Amino acid sequence: MEIPRVEPESLDRFLRAVCCRRSPLADPEGIRKVSDFVKQSLSGFGYEVEEDPFLFEGDRFWNLIAKKREEAGVPLLVGAHFDAVDGTVGADDNASGLAVMLELARLMSGHPAGRRVRFAAFNLEEWGMVGSSHYAGRLKREGAALRGMISLEMLGFTGAKQSYPKGLSYFYPAKGDFIGVGANWRSRRFLKSFVRGMRRVNGLRIETITLPGRGGLVEGLRASDHAPFWDAGYPALLITDTAYFRNPYYHTPQDTLETLDLPFLRKVAQGVLEGILETVK
Repeated sequence: MEIPRVEPESLDRFLRAVCCRRSPLADPEGIRKVSDFVKQSLSGFGYEVEEDPFLFEGDRFWNLIAKKREEAGVPLLVGAHFDAVDGTVGADDNASGLAVMLELARLMSGHPAGRRVRFAAFNLEEWGMVGSSHYAGRLKREGAALRGMISLEMLGFTGAKQSYPKGLSYFYPAKGDFIGVGANWRSRRFLKSFVRGMRRVNGLRIETITLPGRGGLVEGLRASDHAPFWDAGYPALLITDTAYFRNPYYHTPQDTLETLDLPFLRKVAQGVLEGILETVK
């Protein structure tokens, strides 16, 4: 079957729809608006969407979990968080990741491999991966298997200057025009197959890193929704533009749509799609 192609107009529409103030604590109307949009979009693509509830500081919050009714075999989980810090519309963090997730769900909905892919929109990532920790723990308690988990975290910013945690600048590019893929040792085979698919996208530069244990030796490599899955023993990958190591607008009101590199984001989306298809074929 022919590989689907990311449609710029569709991806841009998703991006603009979810790029708004959506702090779960400070902007409850905003977070509900985005959650409803994500749920309606996924339902419209033919997925069954579950609100996965959890408590935080005495209040009820939720993740959104989407899968095909006829889900086949052990699923691959693709996730992105839909919350943002107070005071920002969070264009890169993480409207970019959420928009890519929605575009992937749309494209996979009509593909045979879509029955082997599950999608998750996680809440309260900015408060310490609360939503993804809840869901990873739930899967572990249930004894559920996963092919792996993919965390889409800040995908749309490029820059002339790229910084790194101490010691890594000797091994990686000085310019921030690549997408990073991080894995722990348990996830190394998953990384290999996934990146093999990503490399089919012309013009998409990819840099990878594999760390021992739970990935805590390098600053920032546990700072997204993949980390709870590492902790629960599942293979997981972080897909990122490297966040504050590149984007000077991280967690500020200046993290807006105008700062994003949309052609780059489209290539990243196609690369993640190719990686998914390589992994679940």
